[in-house]
Amino acid sequence: MTDKEKYLDKPVIQDLKAEQQVLGWAMLDDECLKHAFDKLQTKHFLQGKHKLIYAALLKCWGEHKTINLVSLQDILRKGDILGHKGDMLEAAGGIAYLVELQEDVDCKESFKSFVRRVFLKATLREFTECGNRIMELCYKQDEQIEA
Repeated sequence: MTDKEKYLDKPVIQDLKAEQQVLGWAMLDDECLKHAFDKLQTKHFLQGKHKLIYAALLKCWGEHKTINLVSLQDILRKGDILGHKGDMLEAAGGIAYLVELQEDVDCKESFKSFVRRVFLKATLREFTECGNRIMELCYKQDEQIEA
């Protein structure tokens, strides 16, 4: 195995449980929602459905709607989220997934820790992406020198 293969074939850095906890609590509690909005952006979530849900929460909040399953479902069905048009409810996991996120939350005291974990994992992904790009450029440069 070459050095290039050793570093480029690593699994994606993620913490899906933290993402789920942040979304679940953000749907249940305005204080948690505000804290998440202060610290996280849509890009910090790895899973596409989590990005959609978070963007829908942002849109609900921006439209001064009460955050609940009905309003979130309505926003997702209308679409126009993250450049997607049309019904995005199923792409976000469906109503069953939204309910599951709310039902599977841990204690509220852990919420800020989950927000930090989502942010940290996103930051680490950005670092690895930059490192991978640098390595690719280095290997391309090495190939050009040999040619």
